[in-house]
Amino acid sequence: MSHNEPRQRRQNLGGTSAASPYFTSVGGGGMPSPPPPPPPPRANYQQYSTTGSVNSSTGSYGSNASSPYGSYGHAAAPSSPYAAAASTTPTTATTTTSHHSSEVKIHPRANINTQSSRGGGCSGGTVFVLWLLWTALLAGGAYYYETHLQGPHRQRQLDRMQSRHALELETLATERDRTQKSVVAQQVQRAVEQAEQRHRTALDEQRRAERESQKRATEWQIQVQKEQRANQQLQRELQELQSQSGGSGNGADVVALQRRIQEQSKKWVLQRYGPGPHRVEFEVRFPNEDNSWYIIVELAPLELMPHTTHVFLQQMEQGLFMQAKVSFHHNGPHMILAEPVPNFATPHELWHNEHDGEPNEQALADIFANSGYDQVLFQEYSPDYPHDKYTLGLSRRAFDDHHSGPGFYVNTQDNIASHGPGGYASDGTGDPCFGKIVNGQDIIERIHAASGVLQEGDWKAMEHGNIALMSVHYIHPR
Repeated sequence: MSHNEPRQRRQNLGGTSAASPYFTSVGGGGMPSPPPPPPPPRANYQQYSTTGSVNSSTGSYGSNASSPYGSYGHAAAPSSPYAAAASTTPTTATTTTSHHSSEVKIHPRANINTQSSRGGGCSGGTVFVLWLLWTALLAGGAYYYETHLQGPHRQRQLDRMQSRHALELETLATERDRTQKSVVAQQVQRAVEQAEQRHRTALDEQRRAERESQKRATEWQIQVQKEQRANQQLQRELQELQSQSGGSGNGADVVALQRRIQEQSKKWVLQRYGPGPHRVEFEVRFPNEDNSWYIIVELAPLELMPHTTHVFLQQMEQGLFMQAKVSFHHNGPHMILAEPVPNFATPHELWHNEHDGEPNEQALADIFANSGYDQVLFQEYSPDYPHDKYTLGLSRRAFDDHHSGPGFYVNTQDNIASHGPGGYASDGTGDPCFGKIVNGQDIIERIHAASGVLQEGDWKAMEHGNIALMSVHYIHPR
């Protein structure tokens, strides 16, 4: 409303004014007319008209002008002034009673308030229920957002993070493997290069050693040839001296020559093997056996038996004891005899004739004879190295009682009286004794028992065949 409206309203209190929508004059006295009573609710309200008719479907309470409340229906009769008054906007209601009549103009805002007052307000329970529903709606929305929108989104983010993490780990593992492989490859390459270098060095050393060995072998062969020629020369000189002295080996010239032979032999052994002690290993094999047995023999000192030791080492150096060329073939009560005769391990071609294939047991002895060291040049003997038990002595030839070799024997008892000076030899000299068994005495006893029981004077072959002396090797001192 305008700012002049309160003044207008005060002016209307003193009289009737058609311009005021809120007041009307009652009897010209200026008193305000009471508002019309509010209509009851349509659902439970019935109004009887003066004519006794009820219109409950339209909410009309009669159609004549004699109704004290007028018409509140939606379809009043056209002749009714109440219906006409209800259909105007802004609403102007004319109420006629038995006391007075007044005309009230109702403002649209007043009409709205009237309509809201008909429906009533919301109670506290309704508000609480609505609040619960709203809270549940918000909770449900939050749950739906969390489970159907935010949860899958976070899961996808987590999956992506895990995928990136797994990819990073795989990349790191690949890089680590590549690095490790690279390191391993480098290490392998270095190891291969070092192995190749060691192999080349070993080959160079082997070639150098082979050249040195060939050189030494050549020098040794030259030395052996010189010694053979010297030995033959000494042998001829000795034979001439012995023939001049009537076969006696006791002449001054003969003794001097023998001492010269001993000095030459000692010099050769010292150059080749040093001062000693000198040890050799016998490899022995019995018939019907595949394994070998070993005997250690320590040779006589060079100060006592230089020439016999020299001859034996020369036989070993030239391989005369290799390929089982020597056999233990006979036993006596006091000794075991070993000579160059065939055994089960001797190669066939060594002792059979080439033209007819017939066995030739003398062929092995010829190999020794062709070497130039099949015998000693004289019967060397030292009373300080006698024929004790388990010592080795050179056997005399059956056709030459004055020379020993190449066969040897092992004393199985003390044989000083029989094999020393004044023993069984016709010239009264003793057999050369050149070594002693220091390990393998049990093998000697087994060889000695291979002929069975022996009585005094017996001379028996081995019951199961000759026992092979497979090889003889020098044992270098450590």
